[in-house]
Amino acid sequence: MMPSKTTDIHLWFPNIFEFKGGIQVYSETLLSSFQKIAPNNNYSVFLKHDIQAGLISDYPKTDYHFAGKYPLKLRTLIFASQVLAQGLLQRPKLVVSSHLNFTQAAYWLRQFTGIPYWTIVHGVEAWDIQNPDLKRALHHADRILSVSNYTRDRLIQEQQIEPQKIKLLPNT
Repeated sequence: MMPSKTTDIHLWFPNIFEFKGGIQVYSETLLSSFQKIAPNNNYSVFLKHDIQAGLISDYPKTDYHFAGKYPLKLRTLIFASQVLAQGLLQRPKLVVSSHLNFTQAAYWLRQFTGIPYWTIVHGVEAWDIQNPDLKRALHHADRILSVSNYTRDRLIQEQQIEPQKIKLLPNT
């Protein structure tokens, strides 16, 4: 079955509604900014740990998908299945992964569909990466948004990421 509308952008977040930490505030601000800059786009937001939407959920062209209602042991598998299945069905113009750990799913989606993806690096999760699959996914990202010059510089030095691929988008 074909989707009823075209989704322009998929955004993948750990959570943004039910817990407020640095990544959540950053992600919520990013989503709100996308919605203000491109109000005619359709957005699909995938949330790994949330079970319901919060205050910014009233944006009319945004669909929310929640994996937080599933047991923690199954949540990563269900979340990955959701983002990959909907990516294959909806074929968005862009995928934005708000956490480096989700980048591998974006990489595989791109392998099957050619959909470009961006990933966001916040700090320690992007330092001293040992996982070869995560390294490959990071290197194939179309854009990497770093929240600090320090993290950007470490990616360039440790992972030999092309400097022009990394843009600075600090925490708000």
